Amino acid sequence: MFENFKQTFQEGFVFQGRSSRSQFWKFVLFTFLVSIVLLIVNSVVFGPTITTQFNVKINSAGEQTESLTQLKQYSSGWLGIIFGVVILIPGVAVAWRRMQDAGWPGYMTFLPIAGAAIAFALFFATSHTVPIDTASVPQGIEVPATMRLPNSALTFFVAWLTAAASLIATIVLLARRSQPGPNKYGPNPHEVPS
Repeated sequence: MFENFKQTFQEGFVFQGRSSRSQFWKFVLFTFLVSIVLLIVNSVVFGPTITTQFNVKINSAGEQTESLTQLKQYSSGWLGIIFGVVILIPGVAVAWRRMQDAGWPGYMTFLPIAGAAIAFALFFATSHTVPIDTASVPQGIEVPATMRLPNSALTFFVAWLTAAASLIATIVLLARRSQPGPNKYGPNPHEVPS
């Protein structure tokens, strides 16, 4: 698995050609395992991040409820951020080549971003602004004066479904078999001696 990760980094800025399913999914697995290790290391060394949140909920009748919660979150911290920056371009490159290996254009890798953008635009186009009653907010806690609510549950569901469907479609495309023989992106990686 480490050799696969090393090969992916050596091809880190190469967007031409094809990558096999095993190369892509081994890269994903290695990245996942390193992220877990970084989460554990950061949690042991620095502990959890504790945040206090003031929550405001407004139902469809316009009734407002507030609550104060304290969250304990564990993360990979700065180590995870640095690791994420280091693997970003090689990760996009191997996913790009994996799409091309399955016969799809590499830019299909960004389908989830397009789906999220469409969902975000749909939500804001079909929602309205509601004022928040800040009279009962404890002193020292800052809350916005307004929040956006969807006009209907259907449009909120369609926006959520658009984002989820684009992510699922991308995973399905990345999991497809290699096209047999050469395709317009290059030779089949299973048929090329390494």
